[in-house]
Amino acid sequence: MQQTTATKGIALLCTGHETYMHWAVNMACSLKAVSPNIPIQLVGSGANLEHVRHSGFEKVFDLITPMRWEDYSDAKGSFFPAKAKLMLPGYFDFDTTLYLDVDGVAIKDINPLFEKPDALVMQLNGYYQPGLVEKPANMLWCSSSVIMEHYGIAPGAKIA
Repeated sequence: MQQTTATKGIALLCTGHETYMHWAVNMACSLKAVSPNIPIQLVGSGANLEHVRHSGFEKVFDLITPMRWEDYSDAKGSFFPAKAKLMLPGYFDFDTTLYLDVDGVAIKDINPLFEKPDALVMQLNGYYQPGLVEKPANMLWCSSSVIMEHYGIAPGAKIA
């Protein structure tokens, strides 16, 4: 019987405007500075991944995975970032994946996050209650009615 080693890594999403590519590179560089042994997977749109390769930034990523257009566009063919985030787990290459938004920076080693016994570790800056307001200012990626319908969430439930 062959024994396999579980893998762990970080996934970053890079779809939409080219700015996200620059943020992804910046996030990857900060992660490599504080946690050089953790592999980083960049999942993104074709145009952004071409910019990464053309600019020579691919060296900061361990894996580069193209995302299918239908996984980040709506039924009308328009860019839909909420769908991209929802489809992202289907692209993960690691057994244990930590997804990070690219508009941040790592300031210390993230290895301890992989050692936590909890299923989910996060910092909570606030919460959202769908149904109270259809399009609240702090929920840019989706409206209340879509969230409640798609996930079967009752009005007023707290979402972090």
